Amino acid sequence: MRKIHYIIIVLLASIGFASCEFKHENNGDLGGMWQLTQWHTRSSSGQIDSLVASNLKDDSRVPNTRKLYFSFYRNVFQVRDASTYFGMNYYSTFTRNNNEITLGNLIDYEGHLYVDETQADHNYKEFSDFGIPENGKFHIDLLNGDNLQLSYNGNILSFRKY
Repeated sequence: MRKIHYIIIVLLASIGFASCEFKHENNGDLGGMWQLTQWHTRSSSGQIDSLVASNLKDDSRVPNTRKLYFSFYRNVFQVRDASTYFGMNYYSTFTRNNNEITLGNLIDYEGHLYVDETQADHNYKEFSDFGIPENGKFHIDLLNGDNLQLSYNGNILSFRKY
């Protein structure tokens, strides 16, 4: 009887570990949800120019309070705009190569590709209000367990781990 209990315990434990392995995150510190704290622009001289948006409610320096969240999970990138009542979610594939993130095809929440000719050349112009570069390429300036800073074309996006 003890042998059967032992076999059942081992079997249940192995099933539990197998299911955890299936959901393994492979993006290191980049993986997870990030809350936009500030969005700055940089002048041609390299100095910080202006504050475009902030997710901080008490930031009186900027009238544009945007509740933007980025998520990186496996090969899926999500941007969520929680500024509206319903919130908007956009998904795409992404690849990371050293300190560069490149967005790929737009997908729906189930992972199916959008069939949209406007995205054939990966032009993300319509997503510029959400901090997405037109060419879909970010540079990682800073990444540690709690902070992420992305930049592109004079824009600097600062995030905190959410």
